[in-house]
Amino acid sequence: MVVEILNALRSNIKNRIRNPFLGTLTLVFIIKNWELFYSLFTLDKKFDLTIRLLTLAPLIKAAFNICSLLYVIVCSLIAFIFLYFMIIISQFFLLFINRKVYPQIEQITDRNSIVTRERFDQIKNENLILHKKNEELHDDIKKMSTMRDELQNKIIELTLKKRKKEEDKNDAEQPHSINIPNSKLFEKFITSLKNDNLYDKFGIIITGIRSNERFLTSDSIIEKLLEYGFIEIDLPNSPRGSNVKAYNFTKTGDDLIQFYLISK
Repeated sequence: MVVEILNALRSNIKNRIRNPFLGTLTLVFIIKNWELFYSLFTLDKKFDLTIRLLTLAPLIKAAFNICSLLYVIVCSLIAFIFLYFMIIISQFFLLFINRKVYPQIEQITDRNSIVTRERFDQIKNENLILHKKNEELHDDIKKMSTMRDELQNKIIELTLKKRKKEEDKNDAEQPHSINIPNSKLFEKFITSLKNDNLYDKFGIIITGIRSNERFLTSDSIIEKLLEYGFIEIDLPNSPRGSNVKAYNFTKTGDDLIQFYLISK
């Protein structure tokens, strides 16, 4: 209990001593009443207590006079405000030098590694604008690629429909039958695709090969097309040593596409 009280008292005294206003007030009080403190420490010990008290009494009375105390408080406030004002000014100059003067000096001495805050913000905004434009262009490219694939499919369908009409016109007896060589081979190939659940993906592969896109040699449909001889590797557009290659349809492959679109 006693230890806690002493610790609390000591902590309280430290906080009071560290208070800047109280410190300023104490300093001003000592300077204003220097004669009193000088007499306390320098008064000759040969004098008896009565003479000492008579000597110090006027000084103590003058020190703790109301006017004197008010004067000390006012001076302390003025000194306190002045000191804080000086601290603010010094802080202002310090920030000004660090943020304005120093970067300019660094920019002059080392132009390659130092940029101003204004230039940094400008570059950052430019990068954000370019990133946004890049995303918009990327979206436009995706839309155009989708439109291109749709147009290519329509062109293939229209071409095959035109060819079908011409052949139907030449063969009125079999209006729904087209003499396509290797029909049984094509039927076998289409059936294998359906069995392997690759039939729906075959249309995408056709569009990709027509668009000179590259495919992995390990792709299931590519392997089947190569096995049946419906496609061949496009060597000029295929990088050497890579497992991603471009392909072209053979004459039999073109007949396969015609058979595939008609049979859909």
